Amino acid sequence: MLLGTGAMVITSHASTPIKTYAELVQAARAKPGSIGYGTIGAGSMAYLAMTALGNHLKVEWTHVPYKGGGPLATDGVAGHVPITMATYALWAPHLSSGKLRPLAVTSPKRMAELPEVPTLQELDVPGFEAQAWWGMLAPAGTPDAIVNKMNAALQKALQEPVVKERLQQMGVVVTASSPADLDRFVKNEVEKWG
Repeated sequence: MLLGTGAMVITSHASTPIKTYAELVQAARAKPGSIGYGTIGAGSMAYLAMTALGNHLKVEWTHVPYKGGGPLATDGVAGHVPITMATYALWAPHLSSGKLRPLAVTSPKRMAELPEVPTLQELDVPGFEAQAWWGMLAPAGTPDAIVNKMNAALQKALQEPVVKERLQQMGVVVTASSPADLDRFVKNEVEKWG
């Protein structure tokens, strides 16, 4: 089952002179390869999205892969990497502190949590969408009865007010799809990013 999706946010550290998405693109074009951006790792959705964005814009930036969200958050908030892309869930507390500036979001529409931050589609990348997603998988061959029972339990859990509220605070749009919908979603994502 697809539990939900969430936008990623391109940020700059408060200590950098880059205050807007346009300034980020301008800086990357002025000195190809000089802008380093951090993600949770090579092959992550953020890495794929920044690569696709760079290809579209014909700019070259330098990927700084981290071994997960914790190390990225530590260095991103400290300013050791000037630009980052990660989920809103990872950056929410740091955006509100002012240590990171949100430059753009990767969702097709503006986020309710960041209504003043434009989407990449609004800026200059028509049709661009790259969202993190969370799903529940079971080993191949798991009996349908067990898969359906797990799906029903997850559907119920996702309707709990405390769960819904927490996921919303993290910028997660709850989908709560069927197992078949997750299968189609994953196949589409593999084709899109492959």
